[in-house]
Amino acid sequence: MKKVTRKTKRSKFKCSEQYCIALDRDLDANESKFFDDLTSKVENILSLYPFSEISIIEDFNVHHQLWLSSPFTDRLGELAFNFAILHDIGQLVQHPIRIPDRLGDTPNILDFFLPSCPSAYAVTLSSPLGSSDHNLVSVSCPIFPIPSQDPSKRSCLWRFASVSWRT
Repeated sequence: MKKVTRKTKRSKFKCSEQYCIALDRDLDANESKFFDDLTSKVENILSLYPFSEISIIEDFNVHHQLWLSSPFTDRLGELAFNFAILHDIGQLVQHPIRIPDRLGDTPNILDFFLPSCPSAYAVTLSSPLGSSDHNLVSVSCPIFPIPSQDPSKRSCLWRFASVSWRT
């Protein structure tokens, strides 16, 4: 089984830390464990640098009716949605990325860019490169990221999975 690869890039900006987590996930991997591991990574970064900005980039291939305007919601879509809510991060890509190439296919938002400070970024979709069935996603941000409006919201971490709920 292919292992989940995590690439974390740390950038120092004036008055802030920024972490970009790029993921390569095996579709056969345990979905819940994937999000548990990702949560641990985010919590570890925030415990060391509470005011850092975190961006998660991934081709999740998930479906969620309300969040991503998919025709249905799958288990991985629900897990991704809950992860985004838990960490107060927003999906920047709001338009379909995948171009339907078979009868019955629908356009989908599959590629995620989940930053903790979405107002600092601008997303542009362009035509696919070569024979790709995905539009090109370009994300730009200023050299100095815009600080979070409420930095205190990043000061407390809750690890519900590690609590013994038995009395």
